[in-house]
Amino acid sequence: MLEYISTKAYKNKVLKEEQSMRNKGEVVILITNQDKYDTYALKDPNDNNQEQNTNAIQNSMTVFEKWVFFLFGKDIR
Repeated sequence: MLEYISTKAYKNKVLKEEQSMRNKGEVVILITNQDKYDTYALKDPNDNNQEQNTNAIQNSMTVFEKWVFFLFGKDIR
């Protein structure tokens, strides 16, 4: 976290967002890659359980049933 806070991009973001150092008419948009987002984002422990349940459901399905589940979210077994 300290490494992230010490970057110039973070300092620029704070100045523009919180201290009104934007240029006239400038809109601040922050773009980051998925790896950096995952590093600093909190993970929901329920996501892992839902993924395991979905995998368990799909293991016993035929290909057609998997497509229906993927497209419509319905279990037609």
